[in-house]
This record gives sequence, structure tokens and C-alpha cells, in this order.
Amino acid sequence: MTAQAEVTPAKPAHPLDNSISETELCALWNISPKTAYDHRKAGKMPPSFKIGTQVRYLLSDIEIAEKTTHTITRKLRREA
Repeated sequence: MTAQAEVTPAKPAHPLDNSISETELCALWNISPKTAYDHRKAGKMPPSFKIGTQVRYLLSDIEIAEKTTHTITRKLRREA
């Protein structure tokens, strides 16, 4: 008789594992919380979600926003 290994189901990822707070994003992008708030309300920030009172952003959305912003910035610099 052969021994069978026990299979443990993978734990689902917690939303906080792949996200950062608005405060952390402000530090990363060197912007003030007021600017982040204004841009979020104007729809200029990546999609966000709230856990309690804390606004959070998925890291994948931040990466997309950074790539898009850098692409637009490079294009504008070439056109100038």
C-alpha cells in the first residue's frame, strides 16, 4: 500500500495582500492626500475600493496606471 500525500487547498488571497492604501500610494507617487482625494473624485486615479474607512488600490491597477502615464508622458515629450 502506498502513502498518499494530503492535498491542502490553497487559501484564497486576502484583498489586502495585493493592494496598498491611499497613504502608501501618496508616498509612492509623491502627492498629497488632498491631491489624491481630488483626483479620485474627478476620476483621474486608478479604481479604488474601501475597507471600512480606508481607501485602497490594487497593485495591478497601480502598475497599469504607471505604464499608461509613462507612455503618455513619453509621447508628449516627443511631440514637443
